[in-house]
Amino acid sequence: MTVRRSQDDGKTWPLSTVVHPGGSAYSCMTEMSDKTQLGLLHERDAQGCRGPSCQTVFSVLPLSLKTDDAAVAAEEHTHRGGGLTSGVMASIISKLPPVTANSSGVRDGKQLMRTVRLSGDYQADVPLLLPSFTRLVLDGTITAVPYKLSWTPGSAGSPNMTAAIVSAKGAQMVSVEGGSWSCAGWNSSASHGNTSDATAIYFDETSFSFIRNLTIRACGMYSGEPAPASNESASIGIGRAGYCSGK
Repeated sequence: MTVRRSQDDGKTWPLSTVVHPGGSAYSCMTEMSDKTQLGLLHERDAQGCRGPSCQTVFSVLPLSLKTDDAAVAAEEHTHRGGGLTSGVMASIISKLPPVTANSSGVRDGKQLMRTVRLSGDYQADVPLLLPSFTRLVLDGTITAVPYKLSWTPGSAGSPNMTAAIVSAKGAQMVSVEGGSWSCAGWNSSASHGNTSDATAIYFDETSFSFIRNLTIRACGMYSGEPAPASNESASIGIGRAGYCSGK
């Protein structure tokens, strides 16, 4: 999927941006309210799915189609229907391309943030490993799977110590928003290094990372022990306007 721009009524098309290098299908474009960006809703292919209409993605492009400020346009990827987090990792998060900020520094966080939106009831069998400039929004619930969720390579923290539903290590500008999160009933699995602790979200050596508008229950307990009263539930509502939600 390539977007091209003409500056001479269609005689030549000198400006272009590759939105998606793979197969694509139906698309619809609109000018955004700030008059400096284009919104593109389009269908495209995905791993494990035949045809160019496997995913519907909304991308935001600069009106000029010049990409000096961001090597990759901000996008929104939606996964519906719930299921295992291993499916979300395989179909969406593992395929997110790296984002490169302008050499002079990040000017506008909204331009660089990709949104991964989960809608439904999910079971966390593997950690969701967030790369830099990624916003995860949960519209539903997510629960740690007993004897399955564990620390994996690339996860935050020391090896085989903490199992996190969402994990980010050494990333910048990552956020988690919304939904209900639970580790109730979780227990460790000896086959996965006997991970001793489970938590909802673990950010390790990250910068500009935010958590907002979500509820967490029974996360932070150790294997075989009841959760301390202070860890039974928590409601978090913090964040930074513009970088996470665009509000």
